Amino acid sequence: AIVVDEYMQTSKKDVFAAGDSCAIYYNPIKKHAYIPLATNAVRMGTLVAQNLVKPTIKYMGTQGTSGLHIYDYNVASTGITETAASLFDMNVKSITISENNRPEFMPTYENITLKVVYEEETRRIVGAQVISKIDATQAINTLSVCVQQEMTIDELGFMDFFFQPHFNKPWHFLNQAGLQALQA
Repeated sequence: AIVVDEYMQTSKKDVFAAGDSCAIYYNPIKKHAYIPLATNAVRMGTLVAQNLVKPTIKYMGTQGTSGLHIYDYNVASTGITETAASLFDMNVKSITISENNRPEFMPTYENITLKVVYEEETRRIVGAQVISKIDATQAINTLSVCVQQEMTIDELGFMDFFFQPHFNKPWHFLNQAGLQALQA
């Protein structure tokens, strides 16, 4: 893959590259990796257009965030798994929670399973996966931002999320992951 800098420039002056031919900065491991996704390609192509005349907008890196719907389940992930972390000699821990999306006094609710992977020493969030019959995949976008901004699992426990019983619980399931990791 072609390695590009934060402005999408190659090692050759005035030569840019974008899309699935490129190795880009992968935030969970803090180095370049080959992550071919349409979202990365679209962002990179836009950055090439923005930076052709004068490099001004930096690429913020990727977490390799993606999702899919298979049978009755909605699944999404961001960053790296525990298995992938071991390939990069990263010392990680994880917390897995199983939470209902709404208070049990509501007429209906569904289970959400969430796993968050974080570095043991720094507690920096480096990945997450979610699965549920309801669409909880947008939570992975939140966790993608957490990885990009190098948030810790402890900070996740106290992030501000709204509460309304028709949508969620007083402690959002993302908060629950952070709070349970404090006790782990």
